[in-house]
Amino acid sequence: MRASNDAGLGVFIAWSAAISPVANPIDSRINATVSMTNELSRGRVTRPICATSRRATGPSRSALAHFTCSKRPLSERIAGPPHGRKAILRALLHGSKGVDRRGPACRDPTWGAPRIHGELLKLGFTLVQSTVSKYLPRHRKPPSQSWRTLLQNHLREAIAIDFAVVSTVTFGLLYVFVVLSLERRRLLHINVTAHPTAAWTAQQMVEALPDETNPRYLIGDRDGIYGAEFRRRVAGLGLREVPIAPRSPWQNPSAERFIGSLRRERLDHLIVLNERQVYRILSDDARYYNCARTHLALDKDAPDSRRIQGRELGRVIAFPEVRGLHHRYERVAA
Repeated sequence: MRASNDAGLGVFIAWSAAISPVANPIDSRINATVSMTNELSRGRVTRPICATSRRATGPSRSALAHFTCSKRPLSERIAGPPHGRKAILRALLHGSKGVDRRGPACRDPTWGAPRIHGELLKLGFTLVQSTVSKYLPRHRKPPSQSWRTLLQNHLREAIAIDFAVVSTVTFGLLYVFVVLSLERRRLLHINVTAHPTAAWTAQQMVEALPDETNPRYLIGDRDGIYGAEFRRRVAGLGLREVPIAPRSPWQNPSAERFIGSLRRERLDHLIVLNERQVYRILSDDARYYNCARTHLALDKDAPDSRRIQGRELGRVIAFPEVRGLHHRYERVAA
């Protein structure tokens, strides 16, 4: 009962204030400013009842402007109206026709708000650092080094190995061992066997890496064929094994792409009879792959770079490669 009486009393007071006679304009401005201050302190802004009218309205624009400007710190006040102040700050930070076409934020993108604030203080501008931070453009901070850059810095020191399985016409299985350099995707060694072992695989690594080459990292999967004998020979060559995650062939992309190209461009176009036939075809393919075949990752160049032949060198002649499966085109003088 008491709560309902209080509510009714509040409604009566509000109605009385709304229909009261017009008060002094000075008192009205004071009341509006005090009301706005109370609402801001409570965290919400409403439309208080103004005694200068007979309806619920907000404070006048002059009162709001006076209240807003009075709350702004003196150190943030730069000569000029509010819209001019923002223009001056943007000109100082970003540059404009009136100042410099390239301000500190554009000319020195690595500078932060404290550094630019110090420069502006030396130029005679009085403002706080938070104001500089407010109008400073938000740059996306680049990482110190991307993964692509990191990998490219170590490509010349890394090689990749993998096995490819080939089915014969008699339903047998042959295993093709591939050693690939990652710097220019050059095929270092390729061989085939029907019975791969750890000792045979280790011997292929010795044949693939002559004394003048000095790679440091060996990327491969976790196949069980890379046993103790293989690890011992690899360590003797000064290589550090970097096994990829289980069931993650995408972590060895260069070797996987080479095996895919080997299947699509060579092995899928012939009937495999035996190990000797596959070895002859793979030997021819290795020469074609390194010396003639262009690659997207090498800007349409071959692992062993090919020179560009101008029209003045003669007409174009096609030379068969890989027993006629592919051709190499060169200019020959007439």
